[in-house]
Amino acid sequence: KVGLGGVPLRDASFALTALVGSAAALWGWLSLVDGVSLVAPNVSKTALTLLFPVTAVPMLAGLVLPRRVFLGLCAAIAVCAGSLASLGIVYTAHTFAVGLVAGQLVVPCRQRSCILRAGGAAGILAFLTGLCAAVLAGSSVGLGEMMASAAAACVGAAMGGFAPLALSRPIEWVFGYSTKLGLVELLSYDHPLMRRLMDRAP
Repeated sequence: KVGLGGVPLRDASFALTALVGSAAALWGWLSLVDGVSLVAPNVSKTALTLLFPVTAVPMLAGLVLPRRVFLGLCAAIAVCAGSLASLGIVYTAHTFAVGLVAGQLVVPCRQRSCILRAGGAAGILAFLTGLCAAVLAGSSVGLGEMMASAAAACVGAAMGGFAPLALSRPIEWVFGYSTKLGLVELLSYDHPLMRRLMDRAP
C-alpha cells in the first residue's frame, strides 16, 4: 500500500513511530538531565545532553528504510531534537550529521559485528561534532568541559549501535520488514530449519 507522497504505508508508519519514539525518549532524557543538574550543578549539562544516543533510531532506520524516507526521518529527528534541547540549532546539526552517517554505515551490514563497528565509527564523528557543540554552547566553557562533552557525545553515539541489535527483530515482526541481518541468520547452518534441511534433503 502506498501512503502520502508515494511513500509505502509500512515505511510511513515506521518513520512516524520512530520519530515519536525518538522525541519521547529525548524528552525523558532531557528531563533527567535537568534533574541531575539541580542536584549536581557542577556536572556539565552540555555533556549530559550529548550523552543521549542520537544514532539509535537512524541506525535502525538505515536497516529498513529507503534512502529518501531515511533522509526525511533524520531531518525530522534533528529538528525535533534541536527544538527540545537547550543547545538549539547546534544540537540539530549534531543530531543530523551523526545520525545520517551512522544510518548510512549500517546499510551494507550483514553481521551484527558490522553494526557495532558502525556505531564506533559514528562515535568518532560525534566526538568532533560534540566538541564543536561544546564550543558553541557558551563562551565560558573550559577545556575540561569541552573534552567531557566531546567524550560524552562519542560514547552516546557508540552506544546507539546496540539499539539495532536489540530492536531489529521486533521491527521485522511488527512492520513486516526483512533485514539483511535476519536473512543471513536464516541462512546460517545453526538455524534449526537449515539443520532439518541438511538432515532430510539427502
